[in-house]
Order: sequence, then C-alpha cells, then structure tokens
Amino acid sequence: MKTPKMFRNFFLRIAFVILAAVFIQACATGSDSPSGSQQPPIQPNTTQPNQPISDPPAADPSLATLHLIIIADTLDNKIGQSVAVDSRNFQDFFQSVVNSSQGKIFLNKIVLEGRDITRNNLIATLNFVAPRIKANDIVVFLYSGHGYRMQTKSSKWPYLNTREYATDFDEVITILKSSNSRQFIAIADCCNSFIDRGIRTAKYLKSPESFSYQDIERMFLLPKTKIAASGSKVGQFSSGDDVDGGYFSAAFISNLRKSLLSSDGNWDKVFTGAVSVVSQRTQNEQVPQYEEIR
Repeated sequence: MKTPKMFRNFFLRIAFVILAAVFIQACATGSDSPSGSQQPPIQPNTTQPNQPISDPPAADPSLATLHLIIIADTLDNKIGQSVAVDSRNFQDFFQSVVNSSQGKIFLNKIVLEGRDITRNNLIATLNFVAPRIKANDIVVFLYSGHGYRMQTKSSKWPYLNTREYATDFDEVITILKSSNSRQFIAIADCCNSFIDRGIRTAKYLKSPESFSYQDIERMFLLPKTKIAASGSKVGQFSSGDDVDGGYFSAAFISNLRKSLLSSDGNWDKVFTGAVSVVSQRTQNEQVPQYEEIR
C-alpha cells in the first residue's frame, strides 16, 4: 500500500520531468545568439537553391555557376516594398544573364526574405555556399534593408540590420573572399549612417532583355573581379521608392545592363556609372562606395 509520502515522491518526479521538458523546449526555440555565442548557426530552411550546387553536369572548365544570394528585409514597415522591388529586379536581371549565356552559366539562387532575415541564417547560408564554389564560378550577393554604423567602427562598410543581432558587412566580404570564385560582387544597399533611417526613392529599371553571348563572356566568364560596394559612404543615408527600389541597386542594374549592351563595358564602368548617377540625383547626399578586394 502506498503511503502519502510515496505519493508525494511520485508527484515530485512527475513535476520534475514536466519542468525538464519545458526547459528543453524553451532552449530549442530560442532566438538568435550574438556573435561569439556557442550556439551553432542554423541551416537555412526555407530557401533551397533553385538548382543543385553540384553545378554544371559536365566537367568542362569553361562552364560556371552564378550563385545569386539575396538577403531582403521585405517585411519592414518603412522600406519593405522597396526592398521587395530590389529582390525581384535582381532575380529577373540575372536570370536574363544566365538565359543569354548559351548554357555556359548555371544559376544557383538563394533568397532570404521576411522573417528569415537573421544573422544566423545569413552566415549559415554563406558558410554553406562558400565551400561549394568552383574556380570558374561567379557570386553576386545583395543585401537590401536597413543598415547603420557606430562611432567605434573603423571600417567604411556598414552593419546589416539582421533582426536581433547585426551582421558586419566586413564579415560577409571575408567569407566571400575566402571562396574559390572567379569573381564576386557584394552589395549592401542600405544606410551607412550613425543613426539608422529608412528613406528610399529611385527610378531606373526597365524589363529584362537578352544579351549577346560575347558580352556575357566579357563581363562574367573572362575577368577575375572581386568587388564590394555599399549604397552610401560613412555617415550617409540611402534612398529609394516602392516602385523602382533602392537608388544604388537600381543604378547598378541599369549600368550593368549598359555594359552588357556595349562592346567596351567593364566592371569599373558599371560602378563608376552607378556612383555618378546616385550622387547627381541626391546632390551628393548619398554617394555609393566600392572597392576591389584583393
């Protein structure tokens, strides 16, 4: 026969098991951890590549994969619609580049939008893709959203506002630089000001078109170019609107289109043209910056 003491011990064991289960569940559903935390990054779970990262089906060294990585804060109540335009424009434009490559470039597209925009997801995505990049591959990275900087930051590049914990654009550049790519273009179309603000207005883009294979080869398959860029210099805001997206993203696509439609276009002309357009439009209140990474 069980005594009251035995019943009490029995119920104490049950309560302990319940509390342990609750604790484990709470740990499993915790939010992002800051840089330096022991919590491992989570694997992106909603944006699988549009085609396998195993890349071209043949061993032809002239074949390449264009890894298009887009991080777009589409749910922000101030700039979400503008950011969504940037994401759509980049996807459409680089799809047209791949379509014009005569099968020499394959597309691997990873898009993180809305609630998937966390530091852990961004870094996990880069760490997942970087080791799989081949020597002839191309990487185009776009972050479109809020950005900012702090007085103590020595680098000219901004922090990316990835939910609870920010991501330093320098860290993105470092990971991409460590990859084996032929070229990468990393763009942060966001504010680089000491106080974050989301004001964006712009008009540039036309519908995607086809390009000649020779121009695709000249811009993507022959040069070994690694460039990082941000939409504004230290202390400046970035601008855009809900129709055409961010000034810098739009100017970049517009000038890249011009280079692909001309016989002498190159990456320096793409970026100097984009900087000039944005600077003139904003009367130098927003001046994009870019740098070749060596």
